[in-house]
Amino acid sequence: MPQDNRPQKDKYSHQLSDGYYLPDLNNPQAVLGMLLSIELIVGILALVKYPLGSVDFLNFFAGLSFLMVWIAIVFSIAMQALRPWLSNWPVVKSTIVQLTCLLIVSVVITYLAKFLLQQYFTQTSFALSLSQNTEQFFINNVLICLIIGGLLLRYFYIAHQNQQRIKAVSEAQIQALQSRIRPHFLFNSLNSIASLVRIDPELAEQSVEDLADLFRASLSNENKRVSLKDELEIARLYQRIEQLRLGERLQVEWKLGDLPLKQKVPVLILQPLLENAIYHGIEPLTGGGKVTVTANSEGEGKSKSVLISIQNPLAQKESDGLIGSGKKHGNQIAMTNIEQRLRLVYGDQARVIINKTDDSYQVSLKFPYDVNV
Repeated sequence: MPQDNRPQKDKYSHQLSDGYYLPDLNNPQAVLGMLLSIELIVGILALVKYPLGSVDFLNFFAGLSFLMVWIAIVFSIAMQALRPWLSNWPVVKSTIVQLTCLLIVSVVITYLAKFLLQQYFTQTSFALSLSQNTEQFFINNVLICLIIGGLLLRYFYIAHQNQQRIKAVSEAQIQALQSRIRPHFLFNSLNSIASLVRIDPELAEQSVEDLADLFRASLSNENKRVSLKDELEIARLYQRIEQLRLGERLQVEWKLGDLPLKQKVPVLILQPLLENAIYHGIEPLTGGGKVTVTANSEGEGKSKSVLISIQNPLAQKESDGLIGSGKKHGNQIAMTNIEQRLRLVYGDQARVIINKTDDSYQVSLKFPYDVNV
């Protein structure tokens, strides 16, 4: 029993150590979302207190908005400065520190707001009530700040935890999908090598070395991603294995253009497609054929993307249905997995495009171009 409880305790401690759950305040969208949330809560408070559109409503909304926005700005700057320390603290301790900072900022900004309101808004009911009851003004505004701040902190914490769960699920799905692809590839590769053992032992030995290099490249990355350069090399290793088996029947033409070769991509997204092209396109043809691999970039700026296409000839019996249907439906699983993995990494920006004619079949992968590498 003690051994069972210890991992659970470690896991719980790890979850609590993620003390900084505020959005990235260097991101303008995150700051805008926080300010809009504040304005929404202030608007609700104003509606509860005064009729919509009345002078008192406008004065209350303007004054409280001015106060809350400045508190949010100063508080955000303070939290960004404390971020390296808060990230390593438990959630409870981090939240106490954040609320304490919010209280201090609220008192200071409230005092400055009191001075400005009395100087420039002396004729408003908001300033009049302030001059009559300064202590009540302080108490009310500090409590309002703490309530709004507490609600936002709770929202940010829940949003952060939800994001972490989505990320964990995505990584688990990627790992599961890869584990389904690897045995599929391994069995086909071993069959290819087995066919060469008696015919040409030296070629079989070279194929084993290529297979070892291929798996070493695909399994060595702990984050389940490799550079685009390495991914292309993995596909070339597979081509050499199949070239030894098919000989002159197999021709592969590589047309590589402008590519971010250092960009990290999910491992084994090209090799299964090349395998599909050879297995369904070249093998059924008595005279063999040519597989064309084209990789280039398209678009400009933020819309720039990588487009990789693999095209192969198609025998008549395969052109009657989808690639991977019938007796050779297994490779269709690999194509589906590649699409799922790309979408898990790049979301809706990734696409798998299929163009099929009577005598050719083309699969294209499209995903964002990383201009930072």
